[in-house]
Amino acid sequence: MNEPTARRGRKSGPQPERAGAFARAVRAARIARGWTQERLAREAGVTTGSVKNIEMGRQGAGLSVALRLARALGLSLDSLEG
Repeated sequence: MNEPTARRGRKSGPQPERAGAFARAVRAARIARGWTQERLAREAGVTTGSVKNIEMGRQGAGLSVALRLARALGLSLDSLEG
């Protein structure tokens, strides 16, 4: 029997239970730098919509996006994952 669809292609990044902490940490770090969501998106090379959705908890960040955000903010991924 096939593996359930939800398990296929799952990305390693902040886990759902930690996604809220990740979103809050990204937002706090962005605000501490005086950056807009647009600036963080530009610095990280992601879309503004992604930053907005991640901060609002509507979208999780895959490993690639999480690393881009952390690097743009000058932080380690661990420091953002709480």
